[in-house]
Amino acid sequence: IKMDIEGYELKAIEGAKNIIKTKKPNLIISAYHSSSHIIKIINQILSYNKNYSIYCMHHPLAIHEIEYYFINDTSQVGK
Repeated sequence: IKMDIEGYELKAIEGAKNIIKTKKPNLIISAYHSSSHIIKIINQILSYNKNYSIYCMHHPLAIHEIEYYFINDTSQVGK
């Protein structure tokens, strides 16, 4: 699931709570619309599912645009 929805990521993550808990999808979440999102997004997702490895990336020409990659550690089992 990829989210870049202009500051509404936390609300969308809340709406996807059951999917994150049960399906454990890999996620790409933008976290640059509010400085508070840098920590809140991580905490919110990990409160639903602690089995993610988290990576932080940005486009080389837009260093202020942070994206988090939440990779489900169990999604690669058996592949």
